[in-house]
Amino acid sequence: MEIPEDLGARIATFEKLGRWDRAELGRSLRRLGLSYGEIMEIIPVPKGTLAGWCRDIRLSTDQIAAIKERCGPAVGPRDTQWRRRLEVEAIRSDARVFALEHLTDAFWMAGTVLYWGEGAKT
Repeated sequence: MEIPEDLGARIATFEKLGRWDRAELGRSLRRLGLSYGEIMEIIPVPKGTLAGWCRDIRLSTDQIAAIKERCGPAVGPRDTQWRRRLEVEAIRSDARVFALEHLTDAFWMAGTVLYWGEGAKT
């Protein structure tokens, strides 16, 4: 994405700009069709601040398509849930192996029974 010269000059002096001018610069970059991540790489602002500045700006369908093409698909909660499920399976598998190895240890067995009998752990 090509940034106009006037915006480039304002970006170079971002630290010297006032609060209003910083917000206008962020809004101008968003109107060009940049994603929040791309804007945050150009100017150092938190995503929440940027979202507040740009909340009323609606992107065209062409701009949205261009962002999706540039940034690729987002990794969402499904990936996180899948990864967590694998972690839980690995923990349970390791626990089974550990329990079978210590099944003959009377002290370990007594401790486990006392722990289970104590009640809710949450």
